[in-house]
Amino acid sequence: GDPRGLALLKVGGDLPDDVQILEWDTQSQLHGGEEVRVIGFPQIGGNPWAVTRGTLSGFDGPILKFSGAVEEGNSGGPLLYRGKVIGVIVEIIRQFGNAKPSQIAQFTVDNWPGFSR
Repeated sequence: GDPRGLALLKVGGDLPDDVQILEWDTQSQLHGGEEVRVIGFPQIGGNPWAVTRGTLSGFDGPILKFSGAVEEGNSGGPLLYRGKVIGVIVEIIRQFGNAKPSQIAQFTVDNWPGFSR
C-alpha cells in the first residue's frame, strides 16, 4: 500500500455520541451496478459535508470506478457499500470517481508506522 494521499488522524479521548466509526468491507463480492454512497466535502450547496449516492460502474485493475455527484472535495473520502467502506476515493474526473479498494487502504493503515488500534 502506497500511503501517498492518505491521512491518518489519531483521536484523543472519547468520540462525540453522534460520530460513528466506519468499518472496512473487504469481503463483498462486487460486480458493478451496486448502489454506493460517498462522504465528502463537495463545493456545492454551502454544506460542510455531504453524503451522496452513486453507482459502482466497474473496475480498472484494482481500482473501483463509480459514477455520481462527486467533486474534488470528495477525494480522500470513503466509498461505501451497505454502510461499510469498500474504497477510498483517489481521483475525480467530471462526474466519475476512482477509489482504491478497502483491502489496500486497510493494509496501509494497519501497517502505518507508529499506528496501533
